[in-house]
Amino acid sequence: MVKCPVCGSENVINNTIDYSEKFFKKILISTIVCNSCGFKHSDILTEEKGESVEINFFVEEKEDLNILVVKSSKCSIEIPEIGLEITPGPYSEGYITTIEGILERIENFLYEHMHLFEQEKVKKIMEKIKEMRNGNLKFHLILKDSSGISKIFSKKAKELKNTK
Repeated sequence: MVKCPVCGSENVINNTIDYSEKFFKKILISTIVCNSCGFKHSDILTEEKGESVEINFFVEEKEDLNILVVKSSKCSIEIPEIGLEITPGPYSEGYITTIEGILERIENFLYEHMHLFEQEKVKKIMEKIKEMRNGNLKFHLILKDSSGISKIFSKKAKELKNTK
């Protein structure tokens, strides 16, 4: 029986899905949801031991925003053009999304937590993200994953193994 790490309730739903992509290793998508307090956590796992990987992708056109991304809970995200670096913490989640989905998650986080940061700086970053999502600003997306699970599904993505 799984207990909620927030409220201790046993009223928790734990779903695990096997996912296999023909050009990628088999992964497990795990989601835990507490029906008592609303806590939710998702992760991407694999049975294989992976090597650390750094993936660099240059988003040049709006169509690049639709490229599929697998991001593990051990993966950091960098976008140098806006000075953004997100490092994984103990409750970092793994997920499958697109490049645009990553930008949307960043926007949502900044909007919800704007009060924690310098307002003008956040507004400028959000304006740049809007330009990125509209295809008007080219940018680099860098994923650094110690578990080796993360992937950007494009031939244009540059992968470096065994990075520290």
